[in-house]
Amino acid sequence: MFDTDVDMGSSRKFSQKRSWDKHNENTQEIIQMMTHTNRMNEEEFLVYQEVLRTFYTSWYIFKEVRPVTAHMLEELFGVEEAKLHFADVSRFFTEGNAVSMVRYVENIPKIAHQDGFMKRINLLASQVSEEE
Repeated sequence: MFDTDVDMGSSRKFSQKRSWDKHNENTQEIIQMMTHTNRMNEEEFLVYQEVLRTFYTSWYIFKEVRPVTAHMLEELFGVEEAKLHFADVSRFFTEGNAVSMVRYVENIPKIAHQDGFMKRINLLASQVSEEE
């Protein structure tokens, strides 16, 4: 009756197994919409937002198609709240923008601490990161 490899507690796995098929024509259309929001006009974008709000599985599709944007939303709002806000992402904010933001965060200069204790901790942390 049920697949034994599906964890019913994991709504993402359950949703992927049961509710949407990556090769379904409707799913492919939603994926195309997600990847090309910056090419939409205002009316098309409003329809797109309604689709995202209407279909339960659209969050899980969004996480597969735009993983960096989804991760940023989860960090900003929390895992459960991100589901409520992902449809409100600007149509001009693409996955490329999200990736650029993540790269920017990696390049932020480290703050130099005057406290001797903090200098030792920073030195230790930099040594550990160099070893990895």
